[in-house]
Amino acid sequence: MPSLTSALYSGLPSSVFDAVAAAPYLSHDHEEAFSDSDAILTDDSSNLNRIMAFLFDPEKLSLVVAMAVIAVTLLLASIHRLMSTMKARPTVVIIGCGPTGMFFMHAVALRRQKMEEEGDVKGLAKLPEVTCFEKSSQPGGVWRSAQEAQSNAVARKHKEECASNPSMEEKKDEQQGDVEESTNMYEGLWTNGHGLLLEMFDYTFDDHFKRPVLSYMPRAAILDYILARVTRNNPNFFNDNTLFETSVDKVTYDKKIKKFIVTSTDLVTSKVSVGEYDKCIYGAGSNGKMKIPKSLRNILIKGNYQGQIMHSSEAGNCLDKFRGKRVLFIGDSSSAEDLALMGCKLGLERIYIYSRQGRGTCCETYCWPSNKVEVLYDQELTGVTQNGKGLRFVESHFNAKKSRYEREKHGEVNDLEDIDAVIFCTGYHLNDDMMDKSLFNKEDSNIDFRMPKNWRMKENALTSELGHIKPHKHLDIDTLFGTSYHYGGLDLSNPNLMYSIDCTDYPLLEIDIRSWFFLGCILGEITIPSRAEMIYEMRKTCREWMNIHGFRLEMDPNYRMQCYKLEDDHWSNDSEDDRTKAMTDEYYRESVLYLAEDMDSALYPVSFCTSDWRLNDDGEKFCDIYKISSHRLEHHPDEVDWRTFRDYHNDKYTSIYSGAKVIPLKQHWMDIDESNLSTVF
Repeated sequence: MPSLTSALYSGLPSSVFDAVAAAPYLSHDHEEAFSDSDAILTDDSSNLNRIMAFLFDPEKLSLVVAMAVIAVTLLLASIHRLMSTMKARPTVVIIGCGPTGMFFMHAVALRRQKMEEEGDVKGLAKLPEVTCFEKSSQPGGVWRSAQEAQSNAVARKHKEECASNPSMEEKKDEQQGDVEESTNMYEGLWTNGHGLLLEMFDYTFDDHFKRPVLSYMPRAAILDYILARVTRNNPNFFNDNTLFETSVDKVTYDKKIKKFIVTSTDLVTSKVSVGEYDKCIYGAGSNGKMKIPKSLRNILIKGNYQGQIMHSSEAGNCLDKFRGKRVLFIGDSSSAEDLALMGCKLGLERIYIYSRQGRGTCCETYCWPSNKVEVLYDQELTGVTQNGKGLRFVESHFNAKKSRYEREKHGEVNDLEDIDAVIFCTGYHLNDDMMDKSLFNKEDSNIDFRMPKNWRMKENALTSELGHIKPHKHLDIDTLFGTSYHYGGLDLSNPNLMYSIDCTDYPLLEIDIRSWFFLGCILGEITIPSRAEMIYEMRKTCREWMNIHGFRLEMDPNYRMQCYKLEDDHWSNDSEDDRTKAMTDEYYRESVLYLAEDMDSALYPVSFCTSDWRLNDDGEKFCDIYKISSHRLEHHPDEVDWRTFRDYHNDKYTSIYSGAKVIPLKQHWMDIDESNLSTVF
């Protein structure tokens, strides 16, 4: 049995021993008395009388009091330390329970599990208290289909109001329109990037699907996978931290108390609440609001266009209405490509894709099923014809330097007839209306990223032909950083405000890495640079990427304009030319190295690089998958009626984490029934 003194100290924090050193203050007689007390307590034949005699012995009464005082002091010190530790836990609010909200809370859960296994009491005491607000009734964010996202409190409340008040039925269409104005994915959507780029280190596709997967995956399957990832070890994962059917109305920051003040509304009860938080993570995604160019919309409205006008986020679930009809997509990136393929499957007669700048994914697609799709290059929409049913395009070229079209003198006119719908595949704006204007520092949005006057691009196969091209004074750095006022997602002026905005072709991995980075910053494991240091690093990265052809093509309008002037038969437009391959390889390799650097900075559990900053085996695998994911190969003439990029299969590519190979589709993608995805693989 331990001594009385050790019993008093057992289980108390080590710092208490340093703070309360009682032994030096005890006399020699007291030490002997402690020995007597140990003998009493350890003697199996001891009885109550002997204990009472010891406690009430006048000679030892002062020792008993001293022992009691020490015990109480130690207990109070322990309680004080515990309370201080509890107060020190940071509070974090997350806006949105899409991938950002889920993955951040999952990162916290993984860290908690590891700390518990290691007995890291101090670490556990530092983990943040998280509150996640989600407007919908379910987690998943835009990965939920628009139909699923509508089954929330707003729709139910309107239904209840109509039931109790028949006159409300007259407003049904108007209010239902508000509910349907969603930027969620549509029911039958598939991924445009390779599925293996979406796999997570701690829960593989093998773990979830129990069988090999496809190169390109249905949206619903990926949503099911990421939900299972966070709930498999904790079925109550969302119950612990998430407030569903709750909208965030306003976020401000009180500099005096250094807290975010968050006003929210329970959409079921209409109750308004106000909370204070140390950290705020914006996780409402980059697909918040539909982005429709006013100039193009005005042309349609003023010309009295008679067809339907909608955004791509609205079109997915109603595209079948245009069977046998002709449709125009404005925009040439992933949304247009995906909807065009769906349109081919659903039986649209003809699909036109209006490429405004000629550099989107659709421009790299060499062949479309049944040749139903035509991409319009070097043309400008100028008006409406055919009594509101047709559209007129005039030959022009896009001046990248001035960011506008310039018509060719005596240019050809291209009239499209009987266009039943115009669908804007023109992207999104952030839905950051809840973020108070005081949170934004205007200076952060006006940082000068111009290149030095004496800057020269590193030599490549093109520089000898193009010569020196003076960089544009306004570089498009959003492709690099998401926005100019974030450093790895940290707000430059207030790093307690964190934004999770994906801007790569592997968004889920990007969001997961950023979640670990945010957590490391909150726990104090990652040193947050000063604003000046952040800006310096961003400028440094910008200058490094301007030396790489692929990145400069995205960032610098002047360089892009000169490259576009090259003839169609120029070697740089031939994907099989060795010089083109070298520049393409450099682009993808540097992208993955940048990702690997983010992994290292975030203390992410996975690494893609070696100690000397070269891609390791996993990094090389990821790079190869990324390259093929972004490539649109030419079809064999016999495959032209059915072949899409989703039919592409190469068992060379395997899971980075399990080594499992992907499998081909059981049937042509064009023949798959979207309503029964259980038969897909």
